[in-house]
Amino acid sequence: ASSSSSSSSSSSSSSTSSATKDDAAVAAFLSNLHRILTALQDSSRGVQLKTRTCLFKSYANCFVARDAVSWLCELDSCDRDTAVDLFRKLSDMGFIQHVLEEDKLFADDHLFYVFTRKALRFAPDHDEVLRRCARLLQRMLDPVTGVEVKDRRYMLKSYRECFVAQEAVQWLSRMDQCSPAAALD
Repeated sequence: ASSSSSSSSSSSSSSTSSATKDDAAVAAFLSNLHRILTALQDSSRGVQLKTRTCLFKSYANCFVARDAVSWLCELDSCDRDTAVDLFRKLSDMGFIQHVLEEDKLFADDHLFYVFTRKALRFAPDHDEVLRRCARLLQRMLDPVTGVEVKDRRYMLKSYRECFVAQEAVQWLSRMDQCSPAAALD
């Protein structure tokens, strides 16, 4: 009877030990994931986000999967298969998605991906970006120096209180003293 109770207590002890190891592994994985996701979105050292075109269609603020895999291999000194596995986990967890097919399997290829709203919470400069956007919007909507907002007609359809995108790009390039192409990015 004593050997049965000792084996039962040792199996209970080993299951507790494996649960603790599993918890530690999950915690380590999540910590690594957070570190990578934050670095990935860092504008100075992460993947390059920009408007990209494929088959005459443009996709804003996206990155190329192959470039992201190369970036992660360099950051973590890992092989490409390991990097692809991590990006697949990021996709499965809803942090990144293909620009057209939300459930597309991540592949080390010339495919365009974007960060989801969920991922943006991990962006290192998220709050600063929001503040800059708010200031820019405030300047843009200024009735004296901003873009002209008014009711407009286009192709026999009426639009209330709107502005023309081309005028907004020109305004932005004047205000920030940059080219119209840079204003679009």
